[in-house]
Amino acid sequence: MNTQKLTLILLITSLLLFSAGCIGEELTAAQIAEEYKQKQANIEDYSATMYMTTYLGEQEITSITSMSQKMPDKTKTTIIQAEQGEGMVMVSNGKTMWTYNPDQNSVMVMNLGSMGDFDASQMDYTGMMQDLLDENDLTLDAIDTVDGRDSYVISIKPNDNSTSGLVVDMKTWIDKETWMPLKFEMYDDEGNLMIVTEYRDFEVNTGIPDSEFEFEIPEGAEVVTFDSLEDLIPEEVTLEEAQELSEYDVLVPSYIPEGYEFEDATVNNNTQFSGEIQEIVSITYSKDFESLHIREIFYEEESPTIMENGGKIVDINGYEGQLVSSPLGDDYASLSWNKGNTKMIINGPVGSDELIKIAESME
Repeated sequence: MNTQKLTLILLITSLLLFSAGCIGEELTAAQIAEEYKQKQANIEDYSATMYMTTYLGEQEITSITSMSQKMPDKTKTTIIQAEQGEGMVMVSNGKTMWTYNPDQNSVMVMNLGSMGDFDASQMDYTGMMQDLLDENDLTLDAIDTVDGRDSYVISIKPNDNSTSGLVVDMKTWIDKETWMPLKFEMYDDEGNLMIVTEYRDFEVNTGIPDSEFEFEIPEGAEVVTFDSLEDLIPEEVTLEEAQELSEYDVLVPSYIPEGYEFEDATVNNNTQFSGEIQEIVSITYSKDFESLHIREIFYEEESPTIMENGGKIVDINGYEGQLVSSPLGDDYASLSWNKGNTKMIINGPVGSDELIKIAESME
């Protein structure tokens, strides 16, 4: 399945989930799917400004993004405010996608090719809707307004039948008129607010011209062209091949929890649009349906300071690291530390003590 199709499935799945709560669970999956398609058929274009706030311990990090879409396949996104990537512009006319990095004055041009042939109308809306109703408990909490628009407030809680692997609770505000989500809140397993996303200045069917989804390459910009999305996806290789392909010293753990076996590794040096990042090496170990991920991110100079996020400070062979429990469950954690120009990240469902043992074996 190509990445664009997967992304569309996730988006439509989310919208179907939210719309289910708006109608009420007394309707069948087929009725909900049909109602959803009718609502979506009336949307020709929309635009909004997205405000996302992430809560990391006592820190609040807010990003602001301008976005617009013209059905079925034209999009434009501009990052107005962010910790990284501020000013970046991503534009697609359905056939070509441009990504502009103003800091480097560089443009990535991608031919969408066969991705443009994907027909969302052929998706099994009814089947997806039935799965979502089976795996989640949805309740209509209230009627509220978001940026002046009347909205349904829906609580979403995965139940015992859920196969998504997520245990976080969500609350969403759904626009009465269009069934488009206008606000999300995500909570960890202790009820603490993790992320708030809100869409302001939301407008529908304003007649956005096609010219809004074209991009003029700035004079003097460096241009890198990819014929397809596959050109951006690094090839899966063995550990030995990854060490040979990398221009850096790739660290491999000598300790891995019992039952886990090496699955694959990738070396990504398509980093023209990643600021100071020069290369990313990813290593995956698997056990049954669970995965343990190791990422080594190499920077041009020293790696940036790890942000305070309420995690536990630990020592990794003389380097300060942060150990963070995950809302995915008590046995799921993430460990990160800096070593010179390298940021190391390990995460997976193995518990804190095991993550530390893995990290300490990477010398």
